[in-house]
Amino acid sequence: MATKKITSAALAEKLHTIMGTLDDVLFERTFAARMMVLTMMARENIWMLGLPGTAKSLLARLLAKMILGRYFYALTSELLDPELVLGPISPRRLMEDDVYEHSVEGFLPAAHIALLDELGKASDALHTALLPIVNPAERFFPNGETTVKCPIQLLISASNEMPKMEAFRDRFVVAVNVLPIQHEENFRSYLRAKVRVRSNANEEEKAASLKARIDAVEPVMTVRELQIARARMSLGKLSEDFEDVLVEIWREVARIGIYVSDRQYGAMVTLAQAAAFLDGDRTVKAHHAKDLWTCLWGNIEEIGTVRQIVATATRTGAASFHARATEIVEGVYATWRRVVVCAISPNAIESLPKAQIALRDLEEAASMAIERGVHESDWSQEFTSALHQTREFVDSQFDIGENEAD
Repeated sequence: MATKKITSAALAEKLHTIMGTLDDVLFERTFAARMMVLTMMARENIWMLGLPGTAKSLLARLLAKMILGRYFYALTSELLDPELVLGPISPRRLMEDDVYEHSVEGFLPAAHIALLDELGKASDALHTALLPIVNPAERFFPNGETTVKCPIQLLISASNEMPKMEAFRDRFVVAVNVLPIQHEENFRSYLRAKVRVRSNANEEEKAASLKARIDAVEPVMTVRELQIARARMSLGKLSEDFEDVLVEIWREVARIGIYVSDRQYGAMVTLAQAAAFLDGDRTVKAHHAKDLWTCLWGNIEEIGTVRQIVATATRTGAASFHARATEIVEGVYATWRRVVVCAISPNAIESLPKAQIALRDLEEAASMAIERGVHESDWSQEFTSALHQTREFVDSQFDIGENEAD
């Protein structure tokens, strides 16, 4: 029996459900949840900066549950045995074949979602072993005489400091600063949610507890569906306006002396494709760059600067987008105005082919305008009138032809 093909819209809806669920269960984690999902879509790594107790590990665990994925967690330190992350060495293989082979099942190399707490404090030996795993372009683990292909969809590091190793900063493209709860109303809700619920409490009280909300989280999609979404996402085309935005960001970041590698810029394109996919767009537009400031900062002091650079470039790009789309609409209208007037003249059945060509070009212009952010309410009255009249004429001539055939 053939498996029903899932639509891109359905996959995007599942991803929105994941973000919404994380936002509903936790407090003030909307942006962190969004960036985790975008990073997972891009199959990159995310560095979550923040003090302990800000729900970073809970976010990761719930995300793994919602994609039916294997979850791995480790609190790393300089004294941590690498086997607790990579899996224990097989004694049999070591004794019989003199081969150091890890049993990876249940450990990082076999996980789909992984959180390495305080990764920056791990030993040099563990850092070295992790490099091919944390490299999104590789995702493999040399294991004895074989190489394990790691199924990791998202690798997270949680820490109260940014990575000091340049190789790690380059591989953890996205960095998000996770703060404690900031708003009083949310803080009060959190306090109430932490209170242990009485066994005889009503259903509303039980549902309000944090434990009940966490327990109620259910799988939303499979890892396979995530991979399908990623494959379709990667087909998203870059608009000229998005390219202009990224070039402007590139110029400004270089001008103020912040180093961003070519690999990081390449990952930013993939993240923007993920944002477009979530919006249901096949083309990456200027506004899909709005979250890319998370790829540009290396310390807290730089956040305000890079956010401003991205916001300014995105606004300028969107305005340019709108202007060019308007030009396209009006340009096509001017070109085909005389054809349209001719086509809708009385007794103009012989003008039907011209009208069909005019309609095709007018509809292509309309579609292009919508793709570029200019919707029907912004079109000129003349263009809208020409489009509607041409449609009516073509439809009426087809109706006449069908009646005559009858």
